[in-house]
Parts: sequence; C-alpha cells; structure tokens
Amino acid sequence: MRDLGTDPDDAAICASIIGLAHTLGLSTVAEGVETVQQHQWLQARGCNEVQGYLLGRPQPFEPLLPTLAARARDRVEERTVEG
Repeated sequence: MRDLGTDPDDAAICASIIGLAHTLGLSTVAEGVETVQQHQWLQARGCNEVQGYLLGRPQPFEPLLPTLAARARDRVEERTVEG
C-alpha cells in the first residue's frame, strides 16, 4: 500500500487483484491503509474493506470487549425493531 500513489506497477497489481477477486465472486480487504489518498484510490476501484492506521491503531482485545458487546446489543435491537 505504501507506494500505491507513486509506483504505477504497484497500482496495476493492486487493481488487478481487486478485479480478479470480484470476478471470482470474492470480497477484498486491503491491509496497511495509512492515508486518505490510499483509501480513496481503493474505494474508486471497488475494494470492499480496508484496515490500517488510517482507521485505528492496533489495540489489545480486552479493552475492546465492552465496545464490541454494545455494538452486538445494538444490532440485535435494530433487528428486533425491524423484524
């Protein structure tokens, strides 16, 4: 991802991988996304998901448990209201 905006070979490889995955009916996840420009480039080419420092730094699992539990409760409540 680091040279995506400056190296045309890296861009071609990345675009090809996204295209191949979609042709095979697979989703794509780009790892190591650190800049808004990288994220925009990937979005423009249909990358399904991204992860990296742009979105957040790595964190220990245990402190995230309350947040994850709250999100799970919210989703259950949304489905209950909708359905």
